[in-house]
Amino acid sequence: MEYEYFLTTADKKGSIIDTRRIAGLFSDNTTILRMVATTDNDWIIYIIIGETTADDAIFDPKSTKAFNIELLADGKIIES
Repeated sequence: MEYEYFLTTADKKGSIIDTRRIAGLFSDNTTILRMVATTDNDWIIYIIIGETTADDAIFDPKSTKAFNIELLADGKIIES
């Protein structure tokens, strides 16, 4: 099962400049991976990824990974 959310930028002609997966839920019936994103006014996107097994009722925050990406004025998406 997969649910994915992408951030895609395009120029005025509609050509894609950049694209990045920023959120979603992924499961292979054994592992569940959740990816959540939030943005701020400076065009920085904060992404947190958490993983757990399908049998675990409690999420372990130690398994969380966090990183930032940034949307630049030219449409590029970079890790910051």
